[in-house]
Amino acid sequence: MRAAIINQFGSSDMLTVVNNHPSPKIEDNQVLIRVYAAGLNRIDFLTRQGDLKGVRGKKFPMILGNDIAGVVVERGRNATQFQVGDAVYGMIDPNPSLSWTKFTQSGAYAEFAVTREETLAKKPDNLSYEEAAAIPLACLTAYQALLQKGQIQPGKSILINGAAGGVGVFAVQLAKAWGANITAVCSERDRELVTSLGADSVINYKEENITDLQRQFDCIYDVAVTTSFSECRHLLTENGVFISNIVNAGNFMSSLLFPIGRMFGFRKFSTFAFVFPSGEDLKTISTMVEKGDIRPILDKQFSLDEIREAHDYSESGKARGKVVINISNEAQEKRP
Repeated sequence: MRAAIINQFGSSDMLTVVNNHPSPKIEDNQVLIRVYAAGLNRIDFLTRQGDLKGVRGKKFPMILGNDIAGVVVERGRNATQFQVGDAVYGMIDPNPSLSWTKFTQSGAYAEFAVTREETLAKKPDNLSYEEAAAIPLACLTAYQALLQKGQIQPGKSILINGAAGGVGVFAVQLAKAWGANITAVCSERDRELVTSLGADSVINYKEENITDLQRQFDCIYDVAVTTSFSECRHLLTENGVFISNIVNAGNFMSSLLFPIGRMFGFRKFSTFAFVFPSGEDLKTISTMVEKGDIRPILDKQFSLDEIREAHDYSESGKARGKVVINISNEAQEKRP
């Protein structure tokens, strides 16, 4: 099969497209997906650089990517949720069982990918494969962070730093759907976008330092990872929580301390967003997509042969929303 692989950690130059990579084999609880489109996430280039080798390993050749949209072509004997031919999407994990860290392996930049069936959901009919591939990891990150750690509900106030990025656009939409009051931090060029997604007010980070704000929030979600708990603590309400996205293997363990801190009575608290694959969460997200509460924001699409350019563009930080890789031309032919 065709796949984009790396044989060592480093820059985007390490990415190579090969035509004869072995197709993955499935276990009893797994399904094989014909991949039409794959989403590109920050975790992809952090893995490529070697920043996550402590939890993702360093076995080469390695296929990057976690987000897929495609069609089931084979299923294991214990996989009963989907039929061959079903259009699905999800954050994949080729491991037969979820690790204790919940840190998944990759494998999306290829014509075929294998994953446990519980990581998938049926693709919403109103989305193309490219649009569906833009959702899983980024939206699951925001969904799990805001629901489980931010405890967002009607009337809560939230500051989202990095509101126009891949995770940020979903964080804004989810918080809006849950009735929160949203202050979005982004550049001036993205003001119209985040406002259209539901932001109640917008701060241009180039003109105003958020640490100088004279108001408080029930939750601060630092998607862009440009501030810290100590810098923003005064902006939190008495029981406020500061959530930061994970940027390396060293701090992802801190995400496990959140319930312990709450149990011992800490009020203002800092934790990390830590995503894990969940078909059940994706089903809820699919319902929100079908209702119009959530829509993917696609910035650019690249072919598999342009994988280096895709990584360079994503890594530049200029993307508004998501970058998607077209793995197969069939995706173009199967638009809804």
